[in-house]
Amino acid sequence: MRKGLRHPGRGGFMGKLSLSKIAELASVNASTVSRTLNPRDGDRISAKQRQRILSLCNELNYRPQLAGRSVATGRSYRVAFISGAMVPDLSSPTFALFLRGLCRGLQQQNYSLTILSADCREHSYSEDIHRFIMSDVADAYLLGPSMLKTEELGLLGGSQHPVLFVDFDSEISINRFAHAVRDCSKAYREVWRQIPEDCHGRIAFISPSLLKGRLERIQRQGEALGIPREAIEPLIYKPECLEFILNHANAATFARDNFELLKKFRILWCSSDLTALGVAEVLSEKGLKPGQDILLLGQDNIEELLGKCNPFLSTIDPQNEQLGTAVAQAILQQIEQPDILRPQTIVQAVYMPRASFPPSQTVKLPFSANPHPKKDNAHDA
Repeated sequence: MRKGLRHPGRGGFMGKLSLSKIAELASVNASTVSRTLNPRDGDRISAKQRQRILSLCNELNYRPQLAGRSVATGRSYRVAFISGAMVPDLSSPTFALFLRGLCRGLQQQNYSLTILSADCREHSYSEDIHRFIMSDVADAYLLGPSMLKTEELGLLGGSQHPVLFVDFDSEISINRFAHAVRDCSKAYREVWRQIPEDCHGRIAFISPSLLKGRLERIQRQGEALGIPREAIEPLIYKPECLEFILNHANAATFARDNFELLKKFRILWCSSDLTALGVAEVLSEKGLKPGQDILLLGQDNIEELLGKCNPFLSTIDPQNEQLGTAVAQAILQQIEQPDILRPQTIVQAVYMPRASFPPSQTVKLPFSANPHPKKDNAHDA
């Protein structure tokens, strides 16, 4: 039923519904109705009273007007994510998972997400950031590591709105701002514990140049367990295009061009699942069985994301959706309590063992294993 139409069940009421009118019909204060309809305050109302008010609102098809609420509170009820790489971000299904968790967390509290593009091709990031902040387009702002420049940080430091940095991979700490971190340290150590010592030196890290920074973090966690950096050899390639959706094809091309080198290794630790799946495709073409002749490991949990019933690839699940939910909770807390700085929100990645990288007791070197493969510098070109 549209607002303003006569409702026969309520004494023939006609007119525009408002929060005050709902309060009058429910014989309660307007503040009680307001708290009932606000997810953050709903638990302050008794369950019986809350249900009675919600039933009345549903019966009359009443929902509070966002514009009116904004005028009353001075808020936009929007949180803005500023992207400095819109096309790569939105082409990535793992980033989509982050957005889903973020949207759900915000919507549960009657907030919505706005995505803003800061384009450095025509001017600096700082111009866009300054314009966004001065326009008060949102009550709070989320940014990725690409925004970590002195000029931009200065602009954000002068903002009256909460700012939170979302650190997907770089592990950068900023004392001046709250930040949310995806931490893969525990998962990396769990993988290292699954690798027998006689496989050290026969592990390759395969990655496009864009994600080669993950190797440093993997080596660091190995060192924490007494494993030298030389236990894993970097095989970094530079594809013509670094878009996420091309990772599979780029990895397959690299694997075909360097197959003689790859087959000397026992374990291929890849920077992403699409890279690992591209390599697995080539291994199968050449007559090798991924998970038996050569072990594979990826990162992203892409097979489960794409709905594959029996995922094959062992992987590091970055828990992107959980990160999005945690970011929503953290930024909403900052909006409600701006004077309390919560410097870090941490979400732990999870190791997902599957057939491509079996438990350590089944990891065996093949009969013809060469524990020290000859290095080939072709992959560094």
